[in-house]
Amino acid sequence: MRAPFQILAIPYRIVDGTPMYCVFHRADHDQWQFIAGGGEDNETPLAAAKRETFEEGGVHSTQWLGLKSLSYIPVTIISEMRRKHYILLALNVKMMYGYLLNIPTAYG
Repeated sequence: MRAPFQILAIPYRIVDGTPMYCVFHRADHDQWQFIAGGGEDNETPLAAAKRETFEEGGVHSTQWLGLKSLSYIPVTIISEMRRKHYILLALNVKMMYGYLLNIPTAYG
């Protein structure tokens, strides 16, 4: 069952003192984006971020930083066709939790 929140995970690595961010290309929509997804069952937002990061990016990290802001997305921007797949909050919004994760250099 879907949890009433979404996550955004932003993988990064520091190279020569400069942060390098990993943006993924979606072949199905020809778009570039960070890792995103929804919580399942009784997952916490962090657990969902870790699962989605492994499922979509194939990496693990032991260094996670929760971003301080939350976004609320009005469901009216989600098409009626897609909206039936979401559990909506009473306030008619979905919460978005963001995380930065440091990717070990072993992942190349």
